[in-house]
Amino acid sequence: YKTYLVVFDGVRVAVDGTSLFSMISANNGGSYFNSGLSRVTWSEVDTGSSISDDTDDETASEILINMSGIGTNANGESMSGTAWLFGSQDTDAHSYMMIRTVCVGTSGQTTQEITTTGIRTESVINAMQFYTGSGNLAGGTITLYGLT
Repeated sequence: YKTYLVVFDGVRVAVDGTSLFSMISANNGGSYFNSGLSRVTWSEVDTGSSISDDTDDETASEILINMSGIGTNANGESMSGTAWLFGSQDTDAHSYMMIRTVCVGTSGQTTQEITTTGIRTESVINAMQFYTGSGNLAGGTITLYGLT
């Protein structure tokens, strides 16, 4: 498939305040891209209607799924959203991810985030992994759909 949709539904973590990340590979998971990523993230937190921006991270070594940090599973806090991977099979153009999430963070605030990531490779992407900044995933589902 050239385009993939990843759906995150009620993803929970074991360690409070950790973020969810992704890495991609062009050699079936033998190694993962850890440079050449460009990222822009916008988030809005309901506490005081504040808006924080994270932009221009040219040295990103992974794909940030959610910046704000998910609260602990014990408090019923979770993250849900979608990630679109475009151009995964292109060998003459870069690939891109567009991510949108909503979560309840470590202080009980609802947060929405939109992240775009440019993946500077002209290789076919054939593996993807998801992981937390610390600890483990404690629940929820991550589903991958291929689209033609």
